Amino acid sequence: MFKSHLVDLRLDRRRVDRDISTYVSKRLEDSHLGLPQNDIETIREAVCERGNGLFLYARLMLDELLRSPDDLKSRVHNLPHGLGDMYSDILREHAARSGISSDLQKLILEMD
Repeated sequence: MFKSHLVDLRLDRRRVDRDISTYVSKRLEDSHLGLPQNDIETIREAVCERGNGLFLYARLMLDELLRSPDDLKSRVHNLPHGLGDMYSDILREHAARSGISSDLQKLILEMD
């Protein structure tokens, strides 16, 4: 008979931040954009600071930044502060494009 066990895994924030920092730096270095090291550091610091220890945030923001690398350095300063702000920005953009009110969006998102 198979027994399953729940594992309570708590990650040390400093270690997670270090891993995210490594991921961001490596991804930017591998992007073949030829970014100077100081630009990589600026982007890395911004993504790590605003991501609050979430790999998902780092991945999504790097995907977005690298999708259109023009004016990359200035776009870094406009990154959302965390996933909550990112989701709010997406909903605002969708409301503007679709004409659906934010109240209707909220109602839809709250449905079972």
